[in-house]
Amino acid sequence: MKLQYRIPLAIYSVWCIIAILLCEDGLYQMNIWTLVEILGMIALPLLVRPFFILLRIIFRKNSFKTKDMSDNHTVCVFLSALADTSSKKAMKKHFKQLLEMLPSLLRQKKRIYMKSHLLTEARTQKLICSLRRKGLDVTVERRESAMNSVMFCILIVNRILSQWKVPHINPRCGIVILTLKNDSGNRE
Repeated sequence: MKLQYRIPLAIYSVWCIIAILLCEDGLYQMNIWTLVEILGMIALPLLVRPFFILLRIIFRKNSFKTKDMSDNHTVCVFLSALADTSSKKAMKKHFKQLLEMLPSLLRQKKRIYMKSHLLTEARTQKLICSLRRKGLDVTVERRESAMNSVMFCILIVNRILSQWKVPHINPRCGIVILTLKNDSGNRE
């Protein structure tokens, strides 16, 4: 078994021990309700992944969310926290949705701001090439910054609970700012 699967299994084992210790008083007076309580506490972490899957099914229409910034010229585009990024197939689906969303925002003369640990140099280049194939000539400003340590920990815990494996998460965030060059939005 790979290490990335052993760590969540160890965490779950510790949880089971804690659940049994919390219900220790009930073990001396064993009845059906005590057993239900113990089994419920032990099963609680196992319900997180189905809960995430259910939320993804309910809210699967839009992987990306947008937020207008206070200057009225900038739109922040970010991947939904419920988006599944565990496989290449899922990532391709999200990339396709991003490519469908960006042209309309760019044609509105909006500056697009994106920040994500998923925005690597290669993905940014792929995004630019795809936009140019659609007839959009964009100026790109790309930077990298360190991810906030709290956000980094939250991402790891989220992935452990939703995928039951320890993910490799890039501790650096790619920051990409896209703007449409003059007259390139009229083609297509």
